[in-house]
Amino acid sequence: MINKTLATISCVALTACGGGGSSESVTANSNKNTVVVTQNTFSAKMVYRDYCGNEQINTDAQLIVHNSDFTTKAKINAAADGTLSYSSDSENEHISIVYLRPDKGNDFRSVSMTTIIDQPLVDVGIIAYETSSKENCNCEISNFTIFSNNHDYSNYNVTLQGNSVDHYTSSYDGVNIIDFYMCPSIQGQWGSVSATLSYPNQGIVKGAFNESLAPYTDMNADITGEPVTINLTNKDGFEEGTRLNISSIISGMTHFWQYAYATEQVMFTFPLENTDYYNANAYHSKEIFKADNEYTYVRSMQLKNLTEIQEQIDLTLPTFDSNRLLALHNDNSTLYDFSDTSDYDFFNFQLLLSDQNYNTILIWNLVTPLSGNIPNWEDFDISDLLDKDEMKPKIANTYKSYAVSGYQAITDYQGYVKKRHQRYSTNSGINTWGTQTYSSVFNFVWSNSTKNNKLHQSDNANSPASLYLSEETKLPAF
Repeated sequence: MINKTLATISCVALTACGGGGSSESVTANSNKNTVVVTQNTFSAKMVYRDYCGNEQINTDAQLIVHNSDFTTKAKINAAADGTLSYSSDSENEHISIVYLRPDKGNDFRSVSMTTIIDQPLVDVGIIAYETSSKENCNCEISNFTIFSNNHDYSNYNVTLQGNSVDHYTSSYDGVNIIDFYMCPSIQGQWGSVSATLSYPNQGIVKGAFNESLAPYTDMNADITGEPVTINLTNKDGFEEGTRLNISSIISGMTHFWQYAYATEQVMFTFPLENTDYYNANAYHSKEIFKADNEYTYVRSMQLKNLTEIQEQIDLTLPTFDSNRLLALHNDNSTLYDFSDTSDYDFFNFQLLLSDQNYNTILIWNLVTPLSGNIPNWEDFDISDLLDKDEMKPKIANTYKSYAVSGYQAITDYQGYVKKRHQRYSTNSGINTWGTQTYSSVFNFVWSNSTKNNKLHQSDNANSPASLYLSEETKLPAF
């Protein structure tokens, strides 16, 4: 737990503390000329946010400003309102944002840390850790009917929010949903709900949508799905382990999510006037090493956001040489250089440590340019939040990911870090950065194979690490 009294001391020691943006101070020299020194300020507000939007100030957070060799230049503890703030005449700094995750009832609290090289000193807004807790939400369990004309009750499939439904019955009029869990926002508004009814014998899919579905309110599946084909242009070599997805983004939320594999490409979209955009992506995962307690996978993805739907959407998976990423892991190397490729904007390293019961101890997310040196997180001074000597004996499982990623509308690393925080602070969540391309290698090692049975039940497209990176182990919020 952070000693809150250090926050005032930290502010005094630094150049300035306060809100984001920049300010100017003017000093007269001996020749009565003026020298303008611009102070740039990095600021963020740390909160925990539950399932229905309740926010709690997170004062268990710290901003570390690094020197070029990653020794500590400054440490700032969160103020009473959760604000982290640092001012300097530099435009960019190497920083780490470190915070305690919510108490899970273990004998320790896990730590999330994000390190960004050359982070612009700007206000990045609210950094929220989404807890998914419903404890303080006024949730209800609801039953309702999805009505459908000419419902074929003997041969159909139903989904809600893109997921299969566990409890339902069928009648001549439609499908009766049973025990559906619903939670209103803190403003009292019920969430949006989408559903699909597919009829294989008829070759049609119907959609239902309600922007604010109150409990015990029925829906009508009156939106005719329009078929769309995702064409994987370089299917050869990617037939196995490739999953194609399509969904609608409505008011920043994902709806009508569907998937198919590379040999089953036809899916459906549902035209609604309030659709922000459509999201289509191809995701490939391939196992390249497997032992009793270790997996290594390579992954690649291309994602497109479309404001208008097309009958055929062409996607091309990247063919980046994964051996270059794999060499970082196999050689235990920290030096890398991927600057010779024009398809990517940044390099991303992720480290996850957990105990024998798969409770997260530490998650570290590193964002860097396409060439450089991976610092050793153990050299970072995070002793206010994590006792490394106490933590190390608890480590039983390790997850590492090495990735390069890029966006069509962003030209380089600086272009990425200048806009990066907008993806987390915007209310709509609309990604205007164009097509995203992503390639990675990840390695997962665990000490207790009997606990890992659930990970063996997945196929390549639903890789072990994809299952492992669940609510308990999701990456830092920033």
